[in-house]
Amino acid sequence: MHNDIAFLIAGSALTIMIGGQFDLFERFAAFSAKHEHWNIDEFALVFISLSIQALIIAALRYRQMQREHARRVVAEQTMSDLALADSLTELPNRRAFHRVLQNLTEAGNGSCVLFMIDLDRFKPVNDLHGHGVGDTVLRELSARLRNVSQGAAIFARLGGDEFAVLYSGAQTLEMRTAIATRILAEMEKPVRIGAIVCTVGASIGIATCAPDAALSGDELMRRADLALYRAKGSGRGTFCHFRHEMSDQLAARKRLEHDLQRALTNGEIRAHYQPLVRLSDRRVEGFEVLARWLHPDLGMIMPDAFIPIAEDTGLIQQMTMALIREACSDPMHQAGQHYLAINISASLLNRDLCAHVVKIIQAVGFPAERLELEITESALINDIEAAGLVLAQLRRAGFSLALDDFGTGYSSLTHLRKLPINKIKIDQSFIATMTHNPTSRKIVEALVSLAASMDVEVTAEGVETSDMAFQLRDIGCLTAQGYYFGRPSMPSSVNAFSPLAHDQLERLKAMIARPDGEQPPAQAVNVSGPATMGLARAPRA
Repeated sequence: MHNDIAFLIAGSALTIMIGGQFDLFERFAAFSAKHEHWNIDEFALVFISLSIQALIIAALRYRQMQREHARRVVAEQTMSDLALADSLTELPNRRAFHRVLQNLTEAGNGSCVLFMIDLDRFKPVNDLHGHGVGDTVLRELSARLRNVSQGAAIFARLGGDEFAVLYSGAQTLEMRTAIATRILAEMEKPVRIGAIVCTVGASIGIATCAPDAALSGDELMRRADLALYRAKGSGRGTFCHFRHEMSDQLAARKRLEHDLQRALTNGEIRAHYQPLVRLSDRRVEGFEVLARWLHPDLGMIMPDAFIPIAEDTGLIQQMTMALIREACSDPMHQAGQHYLAINISASLLNRDLCAHVVKIIQAVGFPAERLELEITESALINDIEAAGLVLAQLRRAGFSLALDDFGTGYSSLTHLRKLPINKIKIDQSFIATMTHNPTSRKIVEALVSLAASMDVEVTAEGVETSDMAFQLRDIGCLTAQGYYFGRPSMPSSVNAFSPLAHDQLERLKAMIARPDGEQPPAQAVNVSGPATMGLARAPRA
């Protein structure tokens, strides 16, 4: 277009110059006057008018083309920016992050530090409140990350609930620790959206690249991911620096992740049962359902090794529902009058939980009032109001609800006042020391008294001696469980529990009915049968 305008201007100038040089205009005027009857001047006027209009149109078209070109440049720049930015949070995205990371690591003239950040409790926010609230939480946390990461080479949202911060330059251990601590503090602050309060938190993996390390960007991210895995496995809400031995540990974890899916498909994870003994009349009133994994190569794997993996990989729902189905469909449990108790992971406490459990018990014909769902206090602290709605839905469906591990870390009378809880389970840490620690005994007595005043049942966990059982009965505790009454066992050996109230609990009866001052029997009640396994108490599915 520029060339066309230049050509028109040059042609016009040349025409004027030639016309002046050879008196073309005077010659044209004389010729027109000589042949006036031809009306040459009228045709010339029309020609000149059309030429001027053509020049005006060409100028307007040139201006329009300029504007279109400017809009195209802006659109191309916008598309380029969108390709490098996250549309939700307006932070740089994974592509932009990789570009900066590769530039830093390939330059080789300085060190850099990578912080990989993963939100700990974001999925329950979406499950309980919907994706609209989840998006708002992500935008708020992204703004906090931007504020706390000033001076970083780049901070980005890599996708989902995963973020990254990259610093260039030499960062000491103290500086890296300070940065991670600031990020965790910001991520842990509650996000308030109207009446909804969400506490998410985060875990951080940290990896460094020295000037002479010759690490690629992908390798640096792999190392930060390994450290992040360790941080999440250490209880979350913390940070971890990369160490070389983590590679072997990750390989072992990856194998368990792969084998866990196969184990669920092949039915390798089976329900084991531990009796819940009612101290008032010396009878077994129920069984707690516990998960055990007999690996074909590694042998017995304890729950504390595979339950966190199931939660991280999203397999915890499949596992929990499979255990509920197995336990509730067992003929021995269907024929009895006892109840079954099973622990529910915090990640499952969402609005779909009730429908899933109801569908299973209806399919197998197990009554809802004989199924007790145990919820840990840590599952309630993120959003007690939303959790209360889920628990109320479960109560309306007929399920009993127990607050597990009561007294550890997050205890609050608010939980008992606001939530529709039937029972509290006193954590074994208090029971284990109550026989020789007066303070622990007073705490247990206070919890039992509090529960009785609120018409809430009490179960004591971790009873391992007859003296523990006697003291618990003495202070009014209703139910107890622990190795003294029986270890978790397979269904085949649970049949031994059926005569428990008659033969094998005779020693327990004698202990409870003995006169004051008589010493308790030294031998513990063995109710678990020949197939009982000596397994330490561990997290439950």
